[in-house]
Amino acid sequence: MKFGQKIFIYALVFNIVALNVVAYLIISNNHGINVERESSRRIDEHNMLMNLIYSEIVVDKINNQAVVLGERNIINAMTIISNDYIINNFNERPDVSLGLYSGDRLIYGTLKYDVKESMGIIGVQGDGLSIITEDIDGKAVLAVASNIRLNAIPYTMISTYDINPIFEIRNQQIDFFKKINLIISCSMAIILWLLIYVLMLRMKRMTKAVRQVSLGDYSIHMNIGGNDEISGLSKDFNKMILAINKNISELEDLAEARKKFIDNLTHEIKTPLTSIIGFADLLRSARTVDDSTRVDYVNSIYDEGKHFEKLSDRLMEMILLERTQLNREEVEMNEFIDDISSQMAPLLEKRNINIKSKSTTEYCILRVDKDLIKSLIMNLIDNASKSYVDGGTLEITLKDYNNGKTALSVKDYGCGMPEDELNKVMEPFYMLDKSRTRKSGGAGLGLALCKEIAVVHNAQLIIKSKLGQGTCVTVLLVVLTRL
Repeated sequence: MKFGQKIFIYALVFNIVALNVVAYLIISNNHGINVERESSRRIDEHNMLMNLIYSEIVVDKINNQAVVLGERNIINAMTIISNDYIINNFNERPDVSLGLYSGDRLIYGTLKYDVKESMGIIGVQGDGLSIITEDIDGKAVLAVASNIRLNAIPYTMISTYDINPIFEIRNQQIDFFKKINLIISCSMAIILWLLIYVLMLRMKRMTKAVRQVSLGDYSIHMNIGGNDEISGLSKDFNKMILAINKNISELEDLAEARKKFIDNLTHEIKTPLTSIIGFADLLRSARTVDDSTRVDYVNSIYDEGKHFEKLSDRLMEMILLERTQLNREEVEMNEFIDDISSQMAPLLEKRNINIKSKSTTEYCILRVDKDLIKSLIMNLIDNASKSYVDGGTLEITLKDYNNGKTALSVKDYGCGMPEDELNKVMEPFYMLDKSRTRKSGGAGLGLALCKEIAVVHNAQLIIKSKLGQGTCVTVLLVVLTRL
């Protein structure tokens, strides 16, 4: 059974049951009120009849000048009350009858219904009243009983009343409600079906959209208006589609980047291997090679081997960087930079490059992985030195920055880079001038490695450059202590 059909059946059954329960309570309550009102009125009539009997007995005593009257006089008084008062004063209603008992013996009676046994089961205590309602021969009868003393003799007086019209009114109300209930139920079923149909149309749209997504169509967009739950679900569905498309785009970019990385890596490996194999084959196949030529071939093989070694070292650093947990320690940066500058100065002097360092803070402590930050700074210095052809000056600067950060900058005044190339220089194997980079021993992995080191330290790498004026690479690091 479908969800919409379940909602229709459950809602219809619930509403019909609720309608019937409410109608039953209303009809029962009205019937109870009518019976109670009728009972109160009949009790008043019963009391009035008792007072009339007392009055008739007193009049009879006066007329007969007797202190005590016999049973026949009592019967005559009951007959007068029954004939004169009930028939004349109650509009000849046949629904009122009287009975007078002495113990279990009926003294006088116009009772149409035998209720003495029922009244005796209930019993009459003292001057109290006993009231019962019985269904006799398909008619509802109200009987009122009370004790009465006549001539110092106790009697039980019973008056019965036909209250069947009250029950007929209830039955008429029930019959009327059955007809109304059928009309209301049919109308309710039609209205519920229309409402659920409209509701399920929106749900069907959602289901169709989900089915399309399951088949790989991520271009779908739901446009369901309103402020209800289904509208909210459609908005969340659209957000999900956007997130899926974003993830797919990122995965595609990642796959493209990996493919490009592998292609570049293959090319970078193939170039030195081709040179090594070529020079080795020349040495092997040449019958006579003079010493000078052999030295040139061996030097070429050695240079390509060193290039290959440097490439593998950089790749290993990048692989280990993704898998290694940071070993953070407190490092005083001024002293740390001076040590690195001193360490690299001899290598740079061979290329006629001078290195200078300056700081705007006397004491700056960072909590970093010392080996990785050292690798980052040395790669930045090495990369900056390659911008010079005939030597020049490199500047390493440490200065305060906003939001509790410090700026570590490496600046050169070399060839610089075009602005449209700045977004590419941190990609693996990207080389602006491939011939010059390869000649200087580079593989295009320096800045890519620096970027990864900055990322694992939650730092930001900023590159500014102008063609022919130089480049400045800045790393923004979080400061632990500063003076």
